Amino acid sequence: MCLGVPGRVVSWLRREPPFAEASVQFDGVRRTCNMSCVPDAEAGDYVIVHAGVAICVIDAEEAARSRELLGLPGLTESHESHESHDAQPTFTPLAGEPSDALGDESDEVS
Repeated sequence: MCLGVPGRVVSWLRREPPFAEASVQFDGVRRTCNMSCVPDAEAGDYVIVHAGVAICVIDAEEAARSRELLGLPGLTESHESHESHDAQPTFTPLAGEPSDALGDESDEVS
């Protein structure tokens, strides 16, 4: 059986196929993923990743449902909120990142 996990595209690192890569965030941890199967994905989109390859783009609702079905914490809950399942998930920028990255024109999302 294969398992694909939802993550949020933070920024593109390289767009040229077949080596297209982006930084994808999973519960506050970022990984470089191959994006050749989803060349139209943009920063802020959610993707399903299997074995380091993003295989499809999904919406935020589907990403949340997938995480819930897999028994995983919210997409971006901070580590402190893992102890309280009543806490609302939030996107937590890494040190030095602007907290309002969604509001600017850059290709990176916190």
